Amino acid sequence: MTSNETKILLVEDNPGDARMIREQLQEALNGKFTLVQADSLKACVNLLEQNDFDVIFIDLGLPDAQGLDTLVKVKAKAKTQVEKLPIIVLTGLDSEDTAIKALREGAQDYLVKGEIDARILRRAIFYAIERKRDREALRRSEEKYRLLIESMQEGIWVIDANARTTFANRRMAEMLGYTVEEMAGRHLFEFMEERDRESAQKQLEKQSQGIKEQHDFEFVKKDGSHWFALFVTSPITDTEGNFSGAIAGVLDITDRKRMEKELLKVSKLESLSLLAGGIAHDFNNILTGIMANISIARHLSKPGEEALEAIVDAEQASIRARDLIKQLLLFARGGSQVRESTSLAKLLREVTGFILTGSNIGSRFILSDDLWPIEADAGQIYQVFENLVMNAKQAMNKGGLLEIRGENVFDGGKSSPTLKPGRYVRISVKDEGEGIPEQNLARIFDPYFTTKKEGSGLGLAITFSMIKSHNGHINVESRVGKGTTFEVYLPALASDAEARSGLAGFRGSPVENEKGKILVMDDEESIRKTLGRLLGFMDYWVDFAVGGEEAIEMYRKAKESGKDYTAAIMDLTIPGKMGGREAAAIVKKMDPEARLIVSSGYADADLMTNYKSYGFASVMTKPYTLIELQKTLEGVIQEK
Repeated sequence: MTSNETKILLVEDNPGDARMIREQLQEALNGKFTLVQADSLKACVNLLEQNDFDVIFIDLGLPDAQGLDTLVKVKAKAKTQVEKLPIIVLTGLDSEDTAIKALREGAQDYLVKGEIDARILRRAIFYAIERKRDREALRRSEEKYRLLIESMQEGIWVIDANARTTFANRRMAEMLGYTVEEMAGRHLFEFMEERDRESAQKQLEKQSQGIKEQHDFEFVKKDGSHWFALFVTSPITDTEGNFSGAIAGVLDITDRKRMEKELLKVSKLESLSLLAGGIAHDFNNILTGIMANISIARHLSKPGEEALEAIVDAEQASIRARDLIKQLLLFARGGSQVRESTSLAKLLREVTGFILTGSNIGSRFILSDDLWPIEADAGQIYQVFENLVMNAKQAMNKGGLLEIRGENVFDGGKSSPTLKPGRYVRISVKDEGEGIPEQNLARIFDPYFTTKKEGSGLGLAITFSMIKSHNGHINVESRVGKGTTFEVYLPALASDAEARSGLAGFRGSPVENEKGKILVMDDEESIRKTLGRLLGFMDYWVDFAVGGEEAIEMYRKAKESGKDYTAAIMDLTIPGKMGGREAAAIVKKMDPEARLIVSSGYADADLMTNYKSYGFASVMTKPYTLIELQKTLEGVIQEK
């Protein structure tokens, strides 16, 4: 609509009515208008597709359409043109029901032909255009805020007064593992751990009283895993002030809960260790006197005396008490340690063979050929895995298979908040036993906690203590009827071969000398393993992707989290998957400052020669040396 002239489309097949409308418009708009007339629905659609209008007057009775069907068909056949235009319906019938239905179908006004005058027309045109503008502005505003909500890293969850989901943004659905559509209409409690439902019900009651609160809840994701969330909730009221629901901002605090749980466990065990150490020390002094006097009494007793049998039994009991105190001291202090370079591969095979010999349990080892040595007290580490293998054997009293995996990993504290960033050997011991009930999982490392009749309850407590004394960590996962897996992380030591090759010189302090994070994209496991090892010794953190799609997604998530990759090394050709050329183009659109290095065995490829034309900062032709890798990375990073 220009400031000088209003362009109007009149859809009217009655010449007399059309003439009357034109005359009324002449008076209403002082001649500042252009009127184009269509006498049928078909002509109306053609004109809408060829011209721009400010407002449309539509008669509901046309030769090729009747009643509200006229309005519906105009909107359907010329949707793109009509959706931004105000529509005023003309009819010869003064029907309130028809008027309401017309407005519901998108009309801005409804006029009865016999009651139209210049004043009514002027007002109808003005208000129709303004209402349409207001609705469009509201629609744009709603779209803007919807986009804002959908792009948030925080979950947004809206429920009605009956706690059923009326809205969830994409992030909220992703955190629970569902789609937005799958969450719609479902009750809050359907996603919640049962033990939290009573607490949630109390919170809902407070919301209905207008109280804003925040609270932690535990949910069950679609895949069955557990997820912790912080809800910051506000009540929603209707126009009369009645409670109609609640809106919550939701944060994923699973990692925080895991950290709190881990730190609480460590703190509890440290307190118990201190107590156990003190008791064991004092009791040892007492036991020394008891055992000494029992020995004297036995020496003074003559064979056949009635008291001798009781003295021997007391001596055996004292020996068992002494062994128990040794275990308590081992738990309390981790025992005295003589640390040296230790090969876990050999140790694991020895301890497993010793424990399982003669049993109905088989073993399978999946150990990396280049498993790093660790600096450890071999005797204590032997006992760690002796306890874990014995646990597995007892859990599989009907037989089964024990699987032991070993691999080299770089861990930046993801596995446990107590782990310092660095190089670790990860050993997993997986059985096919009866599994551990969830209520017992949190207590299995507590001293004297056991579900076995013959168990002392100290084996796993001592295992935990020994691993901690080696600056390592132990995780456990278990499902009843599905078996149990223990994961042990132990800090790695540079091997002699690595030291001789000069690689160890790159280690430095992982905390103080960390240089950045590198993304390696290659479909060859041996290449990924080699690059991971070399980059690790150069003090880079390394993430791996097998193909372009995975690399793009990892790069996007890193950027969104504010933990951008320092550089990315991309294989040029990956059979069956997106290669470096295509992936680099997408990453560069996402991040024009991305420092990408193309890697390939095809030295004569056009891209390898003209790599900068494809968005790469540098190139490396396979195979390459450590020095070449170092120089290339340093050059790319310094250039940035």
